[in-house]
Amino acid sequence: MGNSIIETKNQTTRLNPEYLLKKPVTIINWSVTRMAEPTMESTLEALIFASDKPVTELELKTQMNNNELQLDPIIENLNKKYETGNFAFRISKVGRGYSFTALPEYGEIIKKFLNISIKYRKLTKASIEALSIIAYKQPVKRQEVESIRGSNTQDIIKLLLEQELITVSGREEGSGALLYKTSDKFLELVGISSLEELPKPEEL
Repeated sequence: MGNSIIETKNQTTRLNPEYLLKKPVTIINWSVTRMAEPTMESTLEALIFASDKPVTELELKTQMNNNELQLDPIIENLNKKYETGNFAFRISKVGRGYSFTALPEYGEIIKKFLNISIKYRKLTKASIEALSIIAYKQPVKRQEVESIRGSNTQDIIKLLLEQELITVSGREEGSGALLYKTSDKFLELVGISSLEELPKPEEL
């Protein structure tokens, strides 16, 4: 949803790391299928969904060109629809505005998901470059990664090890240099089940 907020019994907790505030809103063209005309409910729902922060009553009324609009009954009806459909969220009053909020029972799994997402989204361009080289060249030693990138990767390798995206697979014969390969967490991160699913270099 547009906001990452978790309701608890006593309070509403906002989980808004910086990357979530930049979350793009995908607008789908449904012209192939005839859709029903927007209603007041669906318009209100769309406005709250698209916002990266709680939408105030004034903002909603202004956007809907209706200063006399009674928001509470509309939101109540929407929440009844979500409850009937066993949806995991509701529209709640947050501060001075309205926002989508997850139900309390989903709090722990959302926190876990966001912590994982934040962790991996902190990867720099240099880290991603090094990770890509390891993925395609594995098992590979640090010196070879540095040769391809043209810069020192000692700190990057350390970071990737800490984030468990790569592991040590052994040592190179002769030099004894450590060899690195990607981990199962790397597969999870890129959304594949095996390295064979990686795009071929000529496809990139």
